[in-house]
Amino acid sequence: MRTTILVDKEHPLKESYYKNTSFEPLFTNNDKELLVESNTYKNYLDMKSFLKEKGIDICVTGGYAFPYNGDYTDEIDTGMVLEIETTEDITNYLKDFGFIKRGNNRIRCVGTFIANKLIENNLSLEDYLENYSEIVVVNKESNMTSFNVVSDISKLFGIKRVGHTGTLDPMAQGVLIVAVGKATKIVELLTAQEKEYLAGVRLGIRTDTRDTDGQVIEEKEVPDNLPIKEVVESYKKTYMQEVPLYSAVKIDGKKLYDYARQEKKVDLPKREVHIKEIEVLDQTKDTFTFRTLVSKGTYIRSLIDDIGQDLGVGATMCMLLRTKQGKVTLKQASTLEEISKGNYTPYKIEDVLDYPKVVINDQKLLASIKNGRRLENEWNIKDKVMLFNNDKLLGIYEVDGKELKTWKNF
Repeated sequence: MRTTILVDKEHPLKESYYKNTSFEPLFTNNDKELLVESNTYKNYLDMKSFLKEKGIDICVTGGYAFPYNGDYTDEIDTGMVLEIETTEDITNYLKDFGFIKRGNNRIRCVGTFIANKLIENNLSLEDYLENYSEIVVVNKESNMTSFNVVSDISKLFGIKRVGHTGTLDPMAQGVLIVAVGKATKIVELLTAQEKEYLAGVRLGIRTDTRDTDGQVIEEKEVPDNLPIKEVVESYKKTYMQEVPLYSAVKIDGKKLYDYARQEKKVDLPKREVHIKEIEVLDQTKDTFTFRTLVSKGTYIRSLIDDIGQDLGVGATMCMLLRTKQGKVTLKQASTLEEISKGNYTPYKIEDVLDYPKVVINDQKLLASIKNGRRLENEWNIKDKVMLFNNDKLLGIYEVDGKELKTWKNF
């Protein structure tokens, strides 16, 4: 049987894999054509070479399907699984080849990233897929969408439940907090946090997207001595801000950018936003940069457009860097490349939330929390509280009258 290696669409060796390379069959009792990611197949071959060097016999070779939750019953038919004959403990070697133990004599390829996660956290594959929780702080690069980041993180972790906590435009860079697995339960809390930005502005033009990636719709000459600092600082306030046409906000079930692409007119909604801090950092005759700390839902593109209108010359965003979200800063963020290599800091839910923490040891209280019962507010909580047993987060409770009720249990 000829085995086809399925690689990513952009893989530089895609054509040579298809045209010139033939591999041994992985299925032992099946005439199906097998599709395998090339890096996964490399892990498999490297593992076999290692076992051969160690003098460990391979009994059975299984096929491989990724991810791991296919419609099959026997793992030997669905995963790149090896059954081996050895009494030697090779657990410490497995993660280097992207394998995990599956019973006494069975090992399975899951990829080096996931294998490290399972071994470091002492998790079974099933527990990982069902219960894993992590906050990933991404330093998003320009020319990619927030959806792209979520998709890449989901593929890397092999987990479908992944979500970001505040969209960044393709042009924008910086902090994008991504929740994985059970951590997606707190997405709305993180989305609601204040965000800090550094923004660059070009004066004298307006575009349809309100940034320099769009089409110029208005152009004016920029006079000398514009009161940039005074106008910018006047926006330290709460005001009704118009949502940009090129955004994902929905009107009558359709996203605004869909209206834009179809060239359909639509009344743009306005939302109350709060500009908590704003200051000019440097300026020239027709450009300036500023730092700002803003509430949820604030569009920096719209803020810049409003400032340009007040200056009378128009303005558009030419750079945006998110430097902070809630208590998380850019120093804590890692690029997707760093994350894929494991060179990053994984965070827990409690690391990114700024609520009081209470450790519960009383068995009656623990039973009440497990069953989602209301609790007396004996800790004088004002908003929300994170409840722990030892180091394990049990749940987040919120104030309801004189009591606390479950907001989310974990």
